[in-house]
Amino acid sequence: MFVHPDSRGQGIARALLTDMVADWPAAWLITSTEAPAAGLYRNMGWREAGHLAGSSRLPLAVFTHRSNR
Repeated sequence: MFVHPDSRGQGIARALLTDMVADWPAAWLITSTEAPAAGLYRNMGWREAGHLAGSSRLPLAVFTHRSNR
């Protein structure tokens, strides 16, 4: 998921992600730990479950989320 830089800070990504995982007891995603979205995921309660080996140019991590239901 990407939000255009001009549209960041308006809650668009938070709303989309919240809606996408609302009906799931658990979810995961992979992103760069250096991506702007990584901070959003952490703020939303997503946890880094581990890092993916293989690419030294782009550090990737698995983020997991558990529902509050």
